[in-house]
Amino acid sequence: NRVLPVEKDIFSHAVHQMIIRGFQVYAWMPTLSIVLPDGGLNQRYRVKEYAEGKVRTSTSWYHRLTPFSDEVQKRLCMLYEDLAFGSQINGILFQDDAYLTDREDFHPLAWNHFQEAVGRSLTMDEISKDSDLQRQWTTFKTRKLIDFTGELKKSVLKFRPQARFARNLYANVLINPRSQTWFAQNYDDFHNAYDHVVVMAYPQLEKAEQPVAWIRALAAKAAASPTFLEKTIFKLQTYDWHKSAWVDDSLLLKEMRTALAVGVRHLAYYPDNLWHDRPDLGTIMLEMSTQTSPKVK
Repeated sequence: NRVLPVEKDIFSHAVHQMIIRGFQVYAWMPTLSIVLPDGGLNQRYRVKEYAEGKVRTSTSWYHRLTPFSDEVQKRLCMLYEDLAFGSQINGILFQDDAYLTDREDFHPLAWNHFQEAVGRSLTMDEISKDSDLQRQWTTFKTRKLIDFTGELKKSVLKFRPQARFARNLYANVLINPRSQTWFAQNYDDFHNAYDHVVVMAYPQLEKAEQPVAWIRALAAKAAASPTFLEKTIFKLQTYDWHKSAWVDDSLLLKEMRTALAVGVRHLAYYPDNLWHDRPDLGTIMLEMSTQTSPKVK
């Protein structure tokens, strides 16, 4: 591609082998968290946060570039366009790096655009003190991230006109309405913008004391909008990163069945270790398989 160095083209060959075996293949792609070969550009366009009375480079877990930069958008569009040109993908899953916290993005490019949008000069402290401004700030960033991915979609559609698009959504956005402020994500807006919404249903990551009950509550939030269920995918957690251990297969099966019982129609899981059969295929295929009588170990 024209953006990042590639050691060897393995991806397109893997996609081809899956396609000829009847799979649909989505490329799970970063949206903002790429490291450009040009270190100067990386530093110039990093997402900024406002904390302790000053603007600084974001300290969040992802190395992200601001979506308010035309240069960043141009390079990401090139990357996606080259991916679509060189591989037979059926679609794209936008990574969960497409978020901005309430303290982000105070990059000068973003801040200048926001002041233009509200029609007056602002101090950064005003955002936290004025609830109406805070709502505008959150909506402004939420819309920008959707528009940014919209340009990436156009780049893919040039060569893959039938491609479909999904985007990861943090579970808290469904559970707590205030979470849009913390992520610049919105469940309703996602359903209008993408073919699928992938809810990150990770109870262990969220340190839920009762994972099954947590899944039930999350699924109920999704089911509150029945028309959205056809486009909603529940991506369940199979590995507990806090404990460095795989989630028990029987618990994972309970979580799957709980989500389905509440009304969820589509399930996914992450991660997968095929070398050690984790999660156990014989267990999860009881709900994941499309066969009417799946073979069980």
